[in-house]
Amino acid sequence: MEIDDLQVGFGRRTLILIFICALGGGFIGGFFLGAYIGPGGVGGFSAQINIEGSNTLFELQQTWAYYYMQYNPGVNIIVGGSGTSVGISQLINGIIDIADASRLPKQSEYDLAASKGVSLHVTPVCIDGIVIIVHPSNPISNISFSILRGIYNGSITQWSQVDPALSTLGAIVAYSRDPSSGTYGYFQEHVMGNDDYASSVQPLAGNSAIISAVAADPRGIGYVGAAYAQTSSVKVISVNDPNTGIPVEPSFENIKSFTYPIARYLYVITNGVPRGYIAAYIDWCLGPEGQVIANNTGYLPVYSLPV
Repeated sequence: MEIDDLQVGFGRRTLILIFICALGGGFIGGFFLGAYIGPGGVGGFSAQINIEGSNTLFELQQTWAYYYMQYNPGVNIIVGGSGTSVGISQLINGIIDIADASRLPKQSEYDLAASKGVSLHVTPVCIDGIVIIVHPSNPISNISFSILRGIYNGSITQWSQVDPALSTLGAIVAYSRDPSSGTYGYFQEHVMGNDDYASSVQPLAGNSAIISAVAADPRGIGYVGAAYAQTSSVKVISVNDPNTGIPVEPSFENIKSFTYPIARYLYVITNGVPRGYIAAYIDWCLGPEGQVIANNTGYLPVYSLPV
């Protein structure tokens, strides 16, 4: 799906960039961080932004919030990572200001929002890849959509069915995100062809939990956001292009170009077009500083980085 096909908004407002000198503060990846001179920078102003949703976006959102609050001390940002479905539900019910999402809203969520006078406005904020991980001792180097589909729908249960050379591994132990996760739904739709997950698949609450489970299980396989897989405790394998069968490594370049077959946008969702201090924060995340942070946190920027 191309970005032009989505009902999304890219708010662009004026950013005044303050480059912090040696006495001033943060430096990330060769770029000085800038501050949005707006509500948070005005003496005496205070505001709170409540964010809940995608666990995949959680690490980046926490980092964004940390740096934004350093430069905008009047703004307090609270970030949760309970899953996309939870975030969208809380946004519809007026509990939070921003829902982080690793998938687009479902039609049922649009309908429920409309019934409550809420308009779900979707903004892509970065690019991510869903990477496939196995135990470091597993010799497998790549895997196809059809094999992944079989593993997660339960029709493939033994490593010998993946490759006879893997017969000594025995039964496959598949780990997935929990049903409230947008990544769970995205994987089900785009990789599993909307098959049901097998009852044997073990759902876990977050990316870090899947990393830990696979790292401790020589028979294990799981999927996580690319930013979470930058660890030697698990092995990341390539995924075959479903059209050509050629294995594609989940490198930053391949994810950024969507050459990697399980690359996707991550989003923030608001009630209508964001305004005021909510808009200021989202615009900063989409601006040069925010996108440098995304890049250096293991996500891919939506826009080209400054040079």
